[in-house]
Amino acid sequence: MNNSRQRLSFSENGKVLTMLSLAVPKFFQQVFQKLLGTANSAMLSHYSGTAVAAVSVSNQVLTVITTLLDALAFGASLLVSLYLGKRDRHTAGVITSVTLFSAFGISLVMGIALSVFAEPILIMMNAEAETLAFSVAHFRIKTALLPITVLGAAVTSLLICNGHAMLSFIFGVGRSVLNVLFTYIILYGGLGVPAVEGIAFSGSLVVFIGLIFEGIFFFRKKCPFVLSFRLSALGNLFRYGVPGKMSTFSYNFAHTITTSFIVALGSAIVTTKVYVTNITGYTSLFSVAIASGGAILVGRFRGAGRMNDIRRLYHRNLALASGLSVAVALVALLLHRPLMNIFTKDEAAITLARNILFIDIFVELFRAVNMVSDQSLNACGHVKTTLAASAISCWLFSVGVAYVFSACFNWGLAGIWLAFMADEMARAIFYLFYWRRLNKKLENKIYSQKEIIEGSKRCM
Repeated sequence: MNNSRQRLSFSENGKVLTMLSLAVPKFFQQVFQKLLGTANSAMLSHYSGTAVAAVSVSNQVLTVITTLLDALAFGASLLVSLYLGKRDRHTAGVITSVTLFSAFGISLVMGIALSVFAEPILIMMNAEAETLAFSVAHFRIKTALLPITVLGAAVTSLLICNGHAMLSFIFGVGRSVLNVLFTYIILYGGLGVPAVEGIAFSGSLVVFIGLIFEGIFFFRKKCPFVLSFRLSALGNLFRYGVPGKMSTFSYNFAHTITTSFIVALGSAIVTTKVYVTNITGYTSLFSVAIASGGAILVGRFRGAGRMNDIRRLYHRNLALASGLSVAVALVALLLHRPLMNIFTKDEAAITLARNILFIDIFVELFRAVNMVSDQSLNACGHVKTTLAASAISCWLFSVGVAYVFSACFNWGLAGIWLAFMADEMARAIFYLFYWRRLNKKLENKIYSQKEIIEGSKRCM
């Protein structure tokens, strides 16, 4: 074991895991995926507006489905990190095996059912008549190949929690580049392939290619894998994974409702919101990377009984994520005019964006606190706490207060952004007080050791 007083790191199999080795690849992977995803969308929009609408409707449903199925991978990342911290590779291998078999089986059954009922599902989503046939075609291909998508996400998550974040970065960038290349060939290569169907198939093909290479490296790097299937381990995966992913699902769904409030403000406001979101989307990338890397180390420290290091890592990540997020948000505000000029020259939109970006400085500050706190608490096993905090706060503020500010007070988009700030601030205050109480338990080594023993009994 390392001297934890000097360095917050974890050594295993001759390799040292640090925040830099985990967070930096995650950050650049997100940046590349975001940039290449924008290029992919731009190509499709230039090809056909109908195709864009069809793929958009289909992807809205697919996002909900994959978020729920990702619960297995999320639970696995928490538990594998915990048991690797305990130097218990056998149990980590059992959890890995159960995760992969369950992900394949559940996604296969769901994929078949969703493919059969594709049309009524998309009709319920109010898909327009002119795009329905294209949406159904895209949805059926993606759901029929759903096991590839879910297994790909699971293997990627397992690689990262085993400490191979750089490999995940390389494969992630490779998939994004291949996806853009295949999209260009399908749309402009003169192959005569139907655009929507071709994009659906090529997207799954890219994931399948990535899955093969990730699988090869997974075993070459001797990541723990024990051919076994235990219902107790499956139950533990759901116990940790479902609340954690439901928190994300609740947050995303609440913001979907808020979008309807923005639509009511008019097309000009909606367009400005899209432009601003394109800018602010890059602001939180530092926090996401730091929170994700921190969660893996927290899991290791928890398994190894290094409770004091959990406290130290949490406070360091809190300061780092908050500082970087605020710095990027300030730069975005200072450069609001040239950034907005990329999208529009309209002065009204630029002025509104400036006001929103000012409020967003505080949103990003509190969001950084929440991301680090949320991921760290999940790694400590407090998944129900993060679910309750996210669900209550975002529905109360991001939906309830947003409606009051925008519809009743007529504060428009700025009012909705103030509601977002109130949501993030309320959760940040709760998390800081919650961590203050948790710190005392970690200090006394009461909570973590008890949870380790109980978790071991449930998984064995």
